Amino acid sequence: MKKILSTIILAFLIMSPVVQAQFNIHVVGAEGGFNSDNLSSYLLQHQDHPAQFLALDAGSLAPGIQKLIQNNHYSFLEAGNIEFQVNEFIRNHIISYFISHSHLDHLSGMIIHSPELLFVGKTPLIGTPKTIKEIQDHIFNSVIWADFFQLGFFSPVAISPANNFFTPLGETGLIGRTFTLPHSGHHSSALLVGKDERFVIYLGDMGADSIEESHLVENLWSEITPYIQKNQLAAIMIEVSFANCRKEQNLFGHLTPNLLFEELNVIKNKTSLSALQKIKIFITHIKPEPNACGIEHHSAKALIIKEIKELNKNWQLDIVIPEQGQVYSI
Repeated sequence: MKKILSTIILAFLIMSPVVQAQFNIHVVGAEGGFNSDNLSSYLLQHQDHPAQFLALDAGSLAPGIQKLIQNNHYSFLEAGNIEFQVNEFIRNHIISYFISHSHLDHLSGMIIHSPELLFVGKTPLIGTPKTIKEIQDHIFNSVIWADFFQLGFFSPVAISPANNFFTPLGETGLIGRTFTLPHSGHHSSALLVGKDERFVIYLGDMGADSIEESHLVENLWSEITPYIQKNQLAAIMIEVSFANCRKEQNLFGHLTPNLLFEELNVIKNKTSLSALQKIKIFITHIKPEPNACGIEHHSAKALIIKEIKELNKNWQLDIVIPEQGQVYSI
């Protein structure tokens, strides 16, 4: 009887799909303001290409990469002083950039370090047509900064949110689709990126549909519902900028913990709670205000984390508050 039971269990394990980690998310910058050394910037690494990275925004670069190197994550780098290693990493291992929108806290690191790409060739700069145009018109315009598109440092890769198909993302081996997000009258976007039927959705700055009088976010959730139902979505990277005390008129196109769970509830209703519980949810862009809710020396970040934990008690979701210099496997 024991032998029969063991055979049944073994057969079940063989037939059951086991989802192994395929991506690593490297946190170069985790916050949404106040500290210019720790602004929104993440590196996506696929297991098939351990020394190649797709940047998901680039608000800060050097400080976070230095922390990652000091945490012994990049053994492939040549030995040398830390400044040399940081420069080598930026030149040779960030092989494409996705910029969600043209606000400085999401691209200033890329801008500052762009001269280092002189001998690299054309690095793909991926974004929606609107984001690419805003970068061209207002930054790479030979006034604010050199025109690094014309000089050949970057190659613009404009992916329209109207496209319902995937586009190869440079030489990363990854494919992606973009989606438009509401951001208090400004343009922002999300990237659904993946390989081998395993995906991550990275969302730039965004407000809630209920406040922005939009259907853009719900449309995005509808588009990614099949990936959730098929257990193909490994992670959702979504912002929460302010604590719940923040008044709606002062959110400026951002989320609070309450609004986050309002959006998660939309996903749950389109799929199921159990499906949502299988996805890692990374909270990005927290603004570490020192006097949250008007209380002196009251940390906004600590308050936001507390509010998220309270809301999550009945959901039991796999929520991660990423920290600069850390790597998370998904």
